[in-house]
Amino acid sequence: MGSPWPADAVDGQESRAVAGHAGTAFSRVLVDADGNRHVPHYRAVGMASDNRIKPGTHALSEHGFELPSDCGDITVRATVLYRPVPMQLAELRGWEATDHIIAEAEAIVER
Repeated sequence: MGSPWPADAVDGQESRAVAGHAGTAFSRVLVDADGNRHVPHYRAVGMASDNRIKPGTHALSEHGFELPSDCGDITVRATVLYRPVPMQLAELRGWEATDHIIAEAEAIVER
């Protein structure tokens, strides 16, 4: 469904399609009169959802993965991205779509 996440990801890289990867997206989704989502604010007549993280607060999510029984220790990496413009809107308007790395973490799970 999505593009593979590069091992050498850099801040400001071109946005990648990450649908299907583990994770959570936070955004305010605006809709127009025809029900189209992710429309620009000047066409919006309503808001489909808004799950943005408020300043001074945090978000926590859990993700589960099925592992083969013969799997050894596992390295888990997490990257928090800021994407100023939704990819489909950038493509439609010919705008640059970039991902900005806000935070990264890594942990080893011993089995």
